[in-house]
Amino acid sequence: FGMNCAVAGASYFVYDYKLEPVILCILYSFLTSKVSDSILRGGKEQLKFEIITSDYDKMSREIMDKLHHGVTVLPAVGMYSGREMKMVVCIINKHQIAKLRNIIADYPGSFANVTQANEIFGNFKHIK
Repeated sequence: FGMNCAVAGASYFVYDYKLEPVILCILYSFLTSKVSDSILRGGKEQLKFEIITSDYDKMSREIMDKLHHGVTVLPAVGMYSGREMKMVVCIINKHQIAKLRNIIADYPGSFANVTQANEIFGNFKHIK
């Protein structure tokens, strides 16, 4: 997309200093890159949440009940405080971010790291 924008910007001089063809070219490049990305990814975007909390059992149950996703709990130690905590790992769909943020907000002292998960493999059971 960036390279296409550079070529479109250079074409400003070719089209006798007219902005309309340049803007249309940039718009076309943006739309085609977004559509091709969604086709290649299958339209699904997943996010991986790594949540550090001391109330891992309640939070895990709430995530499974409200979002219908499984969670993994790992041991974690805060190096600054030396406290033992747990890290709750959960992969959710992009449209569930607000629900998970609300769940995390209910547990003071908890925080999360969010990364984009490109692909998820496995034989998962659906939680109902």
